[in-house]
Amino acid sequence: MPQQSADEGSAPSLVEATHNAFYYFLRAVDVLKEEPERQCQLMGDYNTAWELQSDIGAGRYLIGKGILDRGDEDAIAALTDAVGAVPTDTLPAGSGRERNLAAMQHRSWVPLRKQAVQLRARLQPAAARTYAYLNMPADLPGSGLP
Repeated sequence: MPQQSADEGSAPSLVEATHNAFYYFLRAVDVLKEEPERQCQLMGDYNTAWELQSDIGAGRYLIGKGILDRGDEDAIAALTDAVGAVPTDTLPAGSGRERNLAAMQHRSWVPLRKQAVQLRARLQPAAARTYAYLNMPADLPGSGLP
Protein backbone atom coordinates (compact mmCIF):
# COMPACT_ATOMS: atom_id res chain seq x y z
CA MET A 1 0.00 0.00 0.00
CA PRO A 2 1.41 3.42 -0.91
CA GLN A 3 2.84 5.63 1.79
CA GLN A 4 0.55 7.85 3.83
CA SER A 5 1.75 11.37 4.46
CA ALA A 6 2.82 12.24 7.98
CA ASP A 7 -0.16 14.53 8.39
CA GLU A 8 -3.23 12.52 7.32
CA GLY A 9 -5.12 15.74 6.62
CA SER A 10 -2.54 17.26 4.29
CA ALA A 11 -2.33 16.72 0.57
CA PRO A 12 0.60 14.67 -0.69
CA SER A 13 3.45 16.46 -2.41
CA LEU A 14 3.67 16.33 -6.19
CA VAL A 15 6.58 13.91 -5.90
CA GLU A 16 4.66 11.61 -3.56
CA ALA A 17 1.55 11.78 -5.74
CA THR A 18 3.62 10.95 -8.82
CA HIS A 19 5.24 7.96 -7.12
CA ASN A 20 1.77 6.75 -6.07
CA ALA A 21 0.51 7.15 -9.64
CA PHE A 22 3.54 5.27 -10.94
CA TYR A 23 2.88 2.46 -8.44
CA TYR A 24 -0.66 2.03 -9.78
CA PHE A 25 0.54 2.29 -13.38
CA LEU A 26 3.04 -0.51 -12.71
CA ARG A 27 0.22 -2.64 -11.35
CA ALA A 28 -1.75 -2.05 -14.55
CA VAL A 29 1.27 -3.00 -16.66
CA ASP A 30 1.63 -6.16 -14.57
CA VAL A 31 -1.99 -7.05 -15.40
CA LEU A 32 -1.59 -6.20 -19.08
CA LYS A 33 1.37 -8.55 -19.51
CA GLU A 34 -0.70 -11.54 -18.28
CA GLU A 35 -2.71 -13.94 -20.44
CA PRO A 36 -6.44 -13.15 -20.93
CA GLU A 37 -7.79 -15.56 -18.32
CA ARG A 38 -5.47 -14.15 -15.65
CA GLN A 39 -6.19 -10.56 -16.70
CA CYS A 40 -9.90 -11.14 -16.18
CA GLN A 41 -9.28 -12.74 -12.81
CA LEU A 42 -7.04 -9.89 -11.64
CA MET A 43 -9.59 -7.30 -12.76
CA GLY A 44 -12.49 -9.06 -11.08
CA ASP A 45 -14.21 -10.03 -14.34
CA TYR A 46 -15.68 -6.55 -14.63
CA ASN A 47 -15.13 -4.34 -17.69
CA THR A 48 -11.59 -5.70 -17.95
CA ALA A 49 -10.77 -4.21 -21.35
CA TRP A 50 -12.15 -0.76 -20.55
CA GLU A 51 -10.63 -0.64 -17.06
CA LEU A 52 -7.23 -1.80 -18.29
CA GLN A 53 -7.30 0.73 -21.12
CA SER A 54 -8.11 3.46 -18.61
CA ASP A 55 -5.49 2.36 -16.08
CA ILE A 56 -2.74 2.16 -18.71
CA GLY A 57 -3.89 5.45 -20.23
CA ALA A 58 -3.28 7.15 -16.89
CA GLY A 59 0.41 6.58 -17.56
CA ARG A 60 0.45 9.75 -19.65
CA TYR A 61 0.15 11.75 -16.44
CA LEU A 62 3.58 10.46 -15.38
CA ILE A 63 5.30 12.19 -18.28
CA GLY A 64 7.23 15.32 -17.37
CA LYS A 65 6.86 14.90 -13.62
CA GLY A 66 10.56 14.31 -12.95
CA ILE A 67 10.70 10.75 -11.61
CA LEU A 68 11.36 9.03 -14.96
CA ASP A 69 14.02 9.52 -17.58
CA ARG A 70 13.10 10.53 -21.13
CA GLY A 71 13.46 7.00 -22.52
CA ASP A 72 11.09 5.62 -19.89
CA GLU A 73 8.60 8.39 -20.59
CA ASP A 74 8.76 7.70 -24.34
CA ALA A 75 8.18 3.98 -23.75
CA ILE A 76 5.22 4.72 -21.47
CA ALA A 77 3.78 7.10 -24.08
CA ALA A 78 4.13 4.43 -26.76
CA LEU A 79 2.22 1.89 -24.65
CA THR A 80 -0.51 4.35 -23.64
CA ASP A 81 -1.00 5.31 -27.29
CA ALA A 82 -1.12 1.67 -28.41
CA VAL A 83 -3.56 0.65 -25.67
CA GLY A 84 -5.66 3.73 -26.38
CA ALA A 85 -6.11 2.49 -29.95
CA VAL A 86 -7.78 -0.75 -28.82
CA PRO A 87 -11.44 -0.59 -29.92
CA THR A 88 -12.86 -1.25 -26.45
CA ASP A 89 -16.20 0.27 -27.40
CA THR A 90 -16.70 -2.61 -29.88
CA LEU A 91 -15.63 -5.35 -27.42
CA PRO A 92 -17.88 -7.15 -24.95
CA ALA A 93 -18.11 -5.38 -21.59
CA GLY A 94 -19.88 -5.73 -18.28
CA SER A 95 -19.44 -8.37 -15.64
CA GLY A 96 -18.69 -12.06 -15.91
CA ARG A 97 -15.82 -14.17 -17.17
CA GLU A 98 -17.27 -15.05 -20.58
CA ARG A 99 -17.77 -11.46 -21.75
CA ASN A 100 -14.48 -10.19 -20.35
CA LEU A 101 -12.49 -13.13 -21.63
CA ALA A 102 -13.89 -12.61 -25.12
CA ALA A 103 -12.83 -8.96 -24.97
CA MET A 104 -9.32 -9.75 -23.73
CA GLN A 105 -8.83 -12.45 -26.37
CA HIS A 106 -9.29 -9.86 -29.12
CA ARG A 107 -6.26 -9.88 -31.42
CA SER A 108 -5.43 -6.23 -30.68
CA TRP A 109 -4.26 -7.17 -27.16
CA VAL A 110 -1.66 -9.74 -28.30
CA PRO A 111 1.16 -7.32 -29.23
CA LEU A 112 0.30 -5.13 -26.25
CA ARG A 113 1.00 -7.99 -23.84
CA LYS A 114 4.47 -8.34 -25.35
CA GLN A 115 4.98 -4.58 -25.23
CA ALA A 116 3.95 -4.58 -21.55
CA VAL A 117 6.51 -7.30 -20.74
CA GLN A 118 9.25 -5.24 -22.39
CA LEU A 119 8.12 -2.02 -20.72
CA ARG A 120 7.96 -3.63 -17.28
CA ALA A 121 11.53 -4.86 -17.65
CA ARG A 122 12.65 -1.42 -18.81
CA LEU A 123 10.92 0.28 -15.88
CA GLN A 124 12.45 -2.01 -13.25
CA PRO A 125 15.08 0.54 -12.08
CA ALA A 126 12.45 3.31 -11.84
CA ALA A 127 10.08 0.90 -10.08
CA ALA A 128 12.78 0.09 -7.52
CA ARG A 129 13.21 3.82 -6.82
CA THR A 130 9.45 4.23 -6.39
CA TYR A 131 9.18 1.26 -4.04
CA ALA A 132 12.06 2.68 -1.99
CA TYR A 133 10.41 6.13 -1.91
CA LEU A 134 7.12 4.57 -0.76
CA ASN A 135 8.94 2.40 1.81
CA MET A 136 7.72 -0.77 0.12
CA PRO A 137 9.75 -3.95 -0.34
CA ALA A 138 10.89 -4.61 -3.91
CA ASP A 139 9.58 -8.16 -3.65
CA LEU A 140 6.05 -7.05 -2.79
CA PRO A 141 3.54 -9.41 -4.41
CA GLY A 142 2.38 -7.86 -7.63
CA SER A 143 5.36 -5.52 -7.80
CA GLY A 144 6.75 -7.30 -10.83
CA LEU A 145 10.22 -7.16 -9.36
CA PRO A 146 12.29 -10.25 -8.56
